[in-house]
Amino acid sequence: LLLALAPEGTRKAVYPWKSGFLYIAQTARIPIQCVGLDYQKKTLVFGPVLTVSKDVKVSMESVYSFYRTVTAKYPQQTITEPNA
Repeated sequence: LLLALAPEGTRKAVYPWKSGFLYIAQTARIPIQCVGLDYQKKTLVFGPVLTVSKDVKVSMESVYSFYRTVTAKYPQQTITEPNA
């Protein structure tokens, strides 16, 4: 089973990202594989495989940490930290 979701949960820049995908993974007891398209390096980047902890905020920070390392096609439309 493979379920691919955009972590933002929308088509525009928002913060914080929607956390529903974490609850889905937590309830289904499945890990999350972070994947990003790095447009600057023109590569597909596979990040860590994450197991959602009981504290969803901690898990979300792990997701943010990965996506901070990947350059989006439109970086101005990606927010991975508050007040960005």
